[in-house]
Parts: sequence; structure tokens; C-alpha cells
Amino acid sequence: MKFYDREGEIKKLRTLTSLDKSTMIVIYGRRRVGKTRLVQHVFGIDSFYFFVTEKEERLILDDFRTILMERCDYVPNFTDFDDFFGFLFTLSDKEIFIFDEFQNFKKINTSVFSIIQKYWDKYQMHCSI
Repeated sequence: MKFYDREGEIKKLRTLTSLDKSTMIVIYGRRRVGKTRLVQHVFGIDSFYFFVTEKEERLILDDFRTILMERCDYVPNFTDFDDFFGFLFTLSDKEIFIFDEFQNFKKINTSVFSIIQKYWDKYQMHCSI
């Protein structure tokens, strides 16, 4: 697929993910402008893609576990988002995690933002998210 007028964004994303340090990238903008297609184009099968739906936490965690099981040898059962993000941060520091509709975490469990901050502070020199 060809992206028109997106060469700058594609180059920037590839540059940011090739850095030898932890990187968190936030992509935001109006709806229906191609943000999801852009990250899928740039990272494709080299990333873990999680779509954050508005449903019960345990159901989302089951969905996320299924996604991880496609590429990981071992994935524990997650009882909460703390377990989930704790596990993500123990994976290779070269992994790329994409959370589409990230803002939906606020509707499901507002503590997610603090949980991510906790693990980011703990592992920031070792992992990318």
C-alpha cells in the first residue's frame, strides 16, 4: 500500500524505534485519517497489536493473552493490568507494542496509567513500549 504525504511520519517512526534506548511513541489525531494503517504499515508483523475495546478487564486480558501466545513460548494468566504490563516489560527490549484506542483504558481501569508509569520507571533502560 502506498501512503501519500506520509514519508516523513514513516521515516520518523522507523528512526525512533531503531534507537538504542527505551521509546514510547504516542500517535494521536482526528478519527479516520489512517493512524492505525500507518503503524501497521511501518511495524507489521514485527509488533504486538492490541486493540483496547470497551469491555470488562478480564475479557480484554484474555484477548491480550491470546495475542501474546501467538509469538511467546510462555504467557501466564493475567489477573489484572498490573500482571499484564509487568509481563510485557519483561519481554525483549526490542519488542514493539501498539495499543490502538489507548484512551479506552480510562473507561476500563484508570489505574492503567499509573501501572505503566511504574513499570516504565523500573525498566526504562531495558524495554520499549
